[in-house]
Amino acid sequence: MRDFKTVFAFTFSRQLGSRGWRTTCAVVCALLFLLPCVVMPCVEYFSGTGEPETPEALVPCRVYYVCGEEEFEAVFAAFTVWGADGAENVSFLPCESTAAAVSMASAEPDALALSVSESGGDWQLEFVLPEGSELTNRQAERLAETLQMCAYAALGAESEPAPAQPEPEPEEGEDYDPMADMRGILGMLLPYANIMAIYFLVLFYGQSVGNCVIMEKTSKLMDTFLISVRPEAMVLGKVLALWTASAVQVLLFIVSLAAGFGAGTALVYVLNPNTDMLLIQLFRAFAGVSGLLSPAGCVLAVLILLAGFLLYCTLAAVGGSLAGKPEDLQSANMLFTLILVVSFFCALYAGLSGTEGFSWLDAVPFTAILVTPSRLLLGNVTPAMGAVSLLLTLLLCGLAVLLAGKVYTLMALYKGDVPKPGQVIRMLRGK
Repeated sequence: MRDFKTVFAFTFSRQLGSRGWRTTCAVVCALLFLLPCVVMPCVEYFSGTGEPETPEALVPCRVYYVCGEEEFEAVFAAFTVWGADGAENVSFLPCESTAAAVSMASAEPDALALSVSESGGDWQLEFVLPEGSELTNRQAERLAETLQMCAYAALGAESEPAPAQPEPEPEEGEDYDPMADMRGILGMLLPYANIMAIYFLVLFYGQSVGNCVIMEKTSKLMDTFLISVRPEAMVLGKVLALWTASAVQVLLFIVSLAAGFGAGTALVYVLNPNTDMLLIQLFRAFAGVSGLLSPAGCVLAVLILLAGFLLYCTLAAVGGSLAGKPEDLQSANMLFTLILVVSFFCALYAGLSGTEGFSWLDAVPFTAILVTPSRLLLGNVTPAMGAVSLLLTLLLCGLAVLLAGKVYTLMALYKGDVPKPGQVIRMLRGK
């Protein structure tokens, strides 16, 4: 264990002290904090939310109308005193036919023709804007909207409103879950978020683990290392050091992004306390799902996610042990890439979130790290079964470390291309 502690401490300190690691942390954390702080207030400021706009005033005009319903005449009488800005400058003149109304309106530069009819209890208003009229389409539409609102106020108030229908009560024995809709949304989002988190962690950090393991081969120090440090201790120390440094970096990214959204939300409320920004509404909605998530499930979900990342780091270490030089590392690391793709399709075929209760998805570490965290958060798997998945994943990590150390020793004197899987198996069996 002394060799492991020495390798871990040395690799971890070198990783945190490297200029690239610190620069990446500083730049990405600053961007993740500043982007929400700048974008959210700008969206709120330029979205035009705030005080409602004053309705456009009606322009003076004459309306020649045809109406065969005496009931609607009350609307014309009430229009001038209804309260709309400019309504007193609009006059309504009756005509005998639609053709006569259009003819009269065409003879004047500021007139409209209107036909009023009733169909199934609804009033149909058809406006005609003559060619060559000085009135614009927008002014005619504004007049039509105002007249319709006036008709609703004058005629709709006279009719008795329909009695309100009581809401149906749940049937006896039926369990009503008010959070069922939110659980369904989370059931679709969490598995894909979990898979994307694993994928990007492997994509961004998996190659660096292989490069660290192969370092002694390229620097001609492998023989010295094999004499002074056990290969398994060396691989485990390097993998855990890089895994810890990567986890710290990702944690800093998450904290910066959360702080940025918090500061951006505060700035939006300063600009408009009554904001209806969609992003803030989503934050409020997800803040209400705390009752769905148990503390034990959340802790286990995070631990399984970290264990899954560790598992792929150990697989990258196996690839680094197989490769003899950096240019061979890409082909050697195809192992964990293929495993990740196959595991994704297996989980997709089984339904990602799966059914309630422990299933084979949770028993196989490669699929468990993709689906079990979300199943724990949704309550489809008990914390005890989640702990079983975590232990199986950690056990496979230990086996992968032992395999990487054994392969590292076998490849000490090997020269040539990366061996095929069959060749590696024969080497491990001593043939």
